[in-house]
Amino acid sequence: MDRKSDPNVRLLDEIYKNAKMGVETNMQTLPDVRSMELKSELTSQIERFEAYAKRAGEMLGSYGVTPKEENVFARMMVRGSIAVNTIADDTTPHIAEMVSRGLDVGVSQLAKTAYECRERGCSTEVASLAEELIAFERSAAARAAAIQR
Repeated sequence: MDRKSDPNVRLLDEIYKNAKMGVETNMQTLPDVRSMELKSELTSQIERFEAYAKRAGEMLGSYGVTPKEENVFARMMVRGSIAVNTIADDTTPHIAEMVSRGLDVGVSQLAKTAYECRERGCSTEVASLAEELIAFERSAAARAAAIQR
């Protein structure tokens, strides 16, 4: 099956990659965090992102497709960006702002793919999972923004 031709597979792929990237970026950021409030938030996000990745992976399996990881170059770019940003400023407000901005990027990418896939006849179940993840990321971004104040 072509990953791009089936809107359900395409959206599930995006959900899976989005959630896995959330896990990876939070795991990369966590060692630099000194605030217990922000550590708790990132740890909670990691658990939720892992659950979303698992659900998307299982749903992909029902389509006979194995989940596909984000490419190495994209992961390395994110790691490098986090390292540079935390070297430059490792204060809690700055890290919370980085987290919030990262979540906003994830929401933007996932919302775009979800819209395109709904237009192509994506199932309600798959679209609902995308909307659930988008709502979670928006809420998490708001909580991170509140920590930076």
